[in-house]
Amino acid sequence: CHCENGGTCKKRGECHCKAGYSGSHCETPVCRPHCRNGGVCTQPGVCMCPSHFTGSICQTPICDPVCQNGGHCVGNNQCLCPPNTSGKYCQNYTCGAGCENGGTCVGPGLCECPHNATGELCQEPLCDPPCENSATCAPGNICICQPHSSGPRCHDKKCEYRPVQEPYVRGYRRLLLKKHFETKCDSRNWKSCIKTVPEYQNVYERAYRTTYKCIDQP
Repeated sequence: CHCENGGTCKKRGECHCKAGYSGSHCETPVCRPHCRNGGVCTQPGVCMCPSHFTGSICQTPICDPVCQNGGHCVGNNQCLCPPNTSGKYCQNYTCGAGCENGGTCVGPGLCECPHNATGELCQEPLCDPPCENSATCAPGNICICQPHSSGPRCHDKKCEYRPVQEPYVRGYRRLLLKKHFETKCDSRNWKSCIKTVPEYQNVYERAYRTTYKCIDQP
């Protein structure tokens, strides 16, 4: 009998194969575990893998190009994408229900908003110049005013003027006493006069005055 790969011919013309080979003539190499995903055993324990698979038994798929953004290659050019990514190679980001008001998805759940919007999904419009007096900004750079205001930016208040007692501090000088002293009446110093010098104290006190103030209408 004819035995290959170091096999030994036994009785009845049968081959006794060395470890790592099988077949009637020991012509077939053996790989244990078996080659997977279409791999071919070319030598004992050596698998020749098809394209897009690698590993000792061709167990690991290859994705070309590689999966992006944390994706995992699970088959022949098949990527398993993490949340908030999409595309054949997980190359695209997704942002929940999508960015609004012209925003662009630039990361997992992350929107880059234009100048006229804000919020996680750019869902909140921004007005420029901003709305005043607690007004609400609506799409199209429009301000929705509260009942007590008006104008394009809601900057004009509707007022009811009411009298208000406003405190203030007023001051005056209070006469304390008068000092009398004798002095010469002129430069010749031949006649005496009595002069009086008053002394004052500065006094400050709290007072009230009526003013009219704008009271926001409800």
